[in-house]
Amino acid sequence: MELAVHQDKILNSIEKFKADEKTRASDAAGTRQEIGKLCELTGVNNKAFAMIRQLDKASEERRDDILRSFDALRDIMEASWAGQRTPDMLDGDEPEEAGEAEAETADAAPEADEVEIEGETAEGDPELAAEAEEFEAQADQVVTPIDFGGARA
Repeated sequence: MELAVHQDKILNSIEKFKADEKTRASDAAGTRQEIGKLCELTGVNNKAFAMIRQLDKASEERRDDILRSFDALRDIMEASWAGQRTPDMLDGDEPEEAGEAEAETADAAPEADEVEIEGETAEGDPELAAEAEEFEAQADQVVTPIDFGGARA
């Protein structure tokens, strides 16, 4: 993915979004829509962009600590993920290359949720608060019955 072409747009948009969040608490939906358009234009995954926004809000020390841990965990997980790939026995296809899987992820429809960094709350962040409230409302509507089908005593 060639992001250098859009580097100025990305950096300027992040600064604009930060300013918008401070000045207009009631229009979080407008910002989410702009973020969706930017992600669609650049091909950046919405979740990844949300993580970058959260990291941008964090202090330099905290950001460095998060990225240090993330890089170490990513190395472990990439090795695990690569080991889990097996060819499809019916098609005879080879396992997906890492680049193809990442491209599919980047092409996925943008999601509206944000990533919460430990210790940070929705207080003082109207957009995050609105999204958390919307998530809670949806979560309250989901009912998942569990029936393990085992013997009853």
